[in-house]
Amino acid sequence: MARRRLAVDWATLLVVVGVVLVGGCGTSAQDAADIRANTPNSQATRSPDAADGDGGWEPNAVVERVVDGDTIVARIGNRSETVRLIGLDAPETVAPTRPVQCFGAEASRFLEAVLPAGTDVTLVRDVEARDIYDRLLGYVVRSHDGLFVNLEMVTAGYAAVMIFPPNDHYTDALHRAEAEAIAAGRGLWRACGGPDVPLP
Repeated sequence: MARRRLAVDWATLLVVVGVVLVGGCGTSAQDAADIRANTPNSQATRSPDAADGDGGWEPNAVVERVVDGDTIVARIGNRSETVRLIGLDAPETVAPTRPVQCFGAEASRFLEAVLPAGTDVTLVRDVEARDIYDRLLGYVVRSHDGLFVNLEMVTAGYAAVMIFPPNDHYTDALHRAEAEAIAAGRGLWRACGGPDVPLP
């Protein structure tokens, strides 16, 4: 069944959001195959020119490792930074004060498959550069093909939308992607019934 794609205005991302942030783990072959089989084949999470294999995004960071389904560690210049993906919340797997949640391990493996160590990325900020934990806040674009990773996590059902204004530029697109994932019963919506469900 063909899945409807969301339109993402990438020119607006650069013009309105506009400020590029300045400045290890892969998955098994079976995990990667499972993820590919369960990922919607959608143009919504890619830049308009991704089809020709050239996303046109100048990398400004390199993925060092995935922490969990909504956080990565990236090398920016000569420093490592923890980067929290804006606009989403993946089930917990490593929070010291919260239990491991349903679909947390799957969300982490999915993000590892999308952003294996060594992947060039383009980090783009919204209004605020950092959160209260001093993590960089970013929209993460996979540089070689323009994959908008934040949106991909929600579209594929590995994360729910969580917006903290004023960092809300893509609220509408993220909510549309979440509604589609819920309706299609993708990922955590099928396995857990929703986000923030502790493992039994």
